[in-house]
Amino acid sequence: MNPEGPPGNDAAVTSPLTGSTDVRLVRRFDAADVIRKWREQFGIDVTAELRGHAAIGLYECSQTGLRFFRPADVAGSDALYAELGKLDWYYEDDKWEYRAALADFAARIPGGRVMEVGCGRGTFVKRARAAGLDAFGIEISAKAVDAARAEGLPVELLDLADAARRDAGRLDAVCAFQVLEHVPDVRGFLEHCVAALRPGGVLAIGVPNGAGFMRHTGTVLEMPPHHMSQWTPGAFESLGKLLPVRLVRTAVSPLRAEHAGVWAEGTWADLRARRPWARWLFNRATRAAAARVMRWGVARRWARGHTLYALLEKVG
Repeated sequence: MNPEGPPGNDAAVTSPLTGSTDVRLVRRFDAADVIRKWREQFGIDVTAELRGHAAIGLYECSQTGLRFFRPADVAGSDALYAELGKLDWYYEDDKWEYRAALADFAARIPGGRVMEVGCGRGTFVKRARAAGLDAFGIEISAKAVDAARAEGLPVELLDLADAARRDAGRLDAVCAFQVLEHVPDVRGFLEHCVAALRPGGVLAIGVPNGAGFMRHTGTVLEMPPHHMSQWTPGAFESLGKLLPVRLVRTAVSPLRAEHAGVWAEGTWADLRARRPWARWLFNRATRAAAARVMRWGVARRWARGHTLYALLEKVG
């Protein structure tokens, strides 16, 4: 283990968006504790993923509000995602952000040329093509590409940087769903996406809601080696100062019925941490009652869900 922790000198940590050292340490996580929690929660050994580091730091970029983890080399490997893929709920064929993006594309670029980054087996590509879009996907997993091609979908085994060079300035839209939060170099990822767009083209991004209930639940899925950044509407708003884009809109998914129990757990944990008196009002019984109520559709209308969606337009 590296006794110095991540990355040994907090003063040397730079924002993955701005490159500035104007960042603050939010929290430091002991690597042994992270490894233990992954085993307890999912039965997965992430020892090799953490590459001998003694600790992981969560930092916040002062200029953008983006929270990110360092060291950067603890981002998950293909082996981690192979293990996660064995969980029947991990990869979903239907996502709320798919519907949000399709509605935006229909309104702004009907019939347009769309590239999905990290498209997996091509579920969204298939839906987009059915909606009349000239959609294709790129993916770095050969297994996923083979599965997509077996269904006749235009999915390529191609790196984003190579795709950006090939299609520079030609695409009407680029999209990525539940991908950006896994990437250590978020600035590079976004620059490549924008480079592939024509002026006026749009970038649709779906990420976990960094201001949502999940961050209070203690799940290791919200941190390395799984997630490397936490996004909020403010962080997306800041991109207009760094890249040739403007933020069109952000939206948060409604709370899903199956997340009612986790929502109650996270909301209660947040209240108890911020308001000491809350521990007397909010306990196991009241949390369970809230979870039951939140399974009703009417009650969930005001609750913020797990996914943050952002639509940006290329300018200039």
